[in-house]
Amino acid sequence: MAFKVLKPFIVCFFIAISIQLSAQTEELAVSKTIRIGNLNIEVNNYSKAIFKIDSIVSKLNGYIAEEKESNFKTKISNEVIIRIPNQHFSKVVYEITQIANKINTKDITVVKVDKTVSDLNQRLNSKLEIKARYMELIEKSKIAIEISDLESKIATVSNEIETIQKEISNYNEIDISTLNVYMVQQTEIMGNANGGNNTDLSKNSMLQFFRNILIYSIVPVALLLFYYFVVYKRMQRDKRKKRREKSGHQSPW
Repeated sequence: MAFKVLKPFIVCFFIAISIQLSAQTEELAVSKTIRIGNLNIEVNNYSKAIFKIDSIVSKLNGYIAEEKESNFKTKISNEVIIRIPNQHFSKVVYEITQIANKINTKDITVVKVDKTVSDLNQRLNSKLEIKARYMELIEKSKIAIEISDLESKIATVSNEIETIQKEISNYNEIDISTLNVYMVQQTEIMGNANGGNNTDLSKNSMLQFFRNILIYSIVPVALLLFYYFVVYKRMQRDKRKKRREKSGHQSPW
């Protein structure tokens, strides 16, 4: 009896919720956007650049979601995925471009999330209507099994409604944009990637220079001297000895 009295109020309650959420999500659909940007930059000092990017992002309430660093003989690079609040997106892009030695590419796209919100709103309205119909049926039913089945369906639909409402609520808090930064430093030796100079390269060049002198100049000369003092001299002594022996065997008569 009590349920019959409360039934009109319950149905009106769900209809009112549906209308209110519809209005909220329609307003949200008009205004909600996020931005996705891509930067391809070159830097002079990789270590200083990555440290500065981390400082910029942290200062503006963002975070680095992912990094992919690669080390090669001629370059060091990093693919950085940055999440940043919408209101700070432009400032982050500007400050990162200021540390770049060269900007190869830059593109920014504005993405509307109204379609997602509209779909959620439609699903929510549909679930609320289904729940209202189940409640009407459970009031009319006189069979215990049917009532139990309807109560189970109402519980399932209620959980689905709660899940959708949470998703819509999350969209009210979504104001995070994404910036993908590919950063590279061209370098001849690995030490340069960490801010080193060409000292090691110069030392290696000098060592290679003297090594070449040793191999291509001193070694051949040493071999010639060895041949002269050991082999050639011995051959000359043998020739003189043979001549003396030959002269000694000749008769003085």
